Amino acid sequence: MKPLSNKISFHIPGFKYVEGKMLNIYLDDFKAALYDELQKVGIEAFYAEKSMGYYKGREYPQEIITVFFEKEDVLGCFVRTVYSMRESLKQEAYAYELNGQMHIYDAEDFYSLLEV
Repeated sequence: MKPLSNKISFHIPGFKYVEGKMLNIYLDDFKAALYDELQKVGIEAFYAEKSMGYYKGREYPQEIITVFFEKEDVLGCFVRTVYSMRESLKQEAYAYELNGQMHIYDAEDFYSLLEV
């Protein structure tokens, strides 16, 4: 048995708003890219749940991707994936839950989490 004491959940909207229009985001592409990043740190599984989000009076579908881990840099994997797909995602902000605490960043502040 391998105990995993940390839980992180990423909130990924299924749509983006561009010039007042709601456009689809291909979450399968995002999940594939995230999986590739996670494999690099030894994580081979995550859970994805479809849900609905509400932001600025708008309802939108999203997926919550959850990863259980011990010490791996899972947040770094998420940041790198979001940054690499920033043009297709085009979000104002990004959010994740880490061990029961919610973290919300404006997009530019989120990108600054990248370790260069």
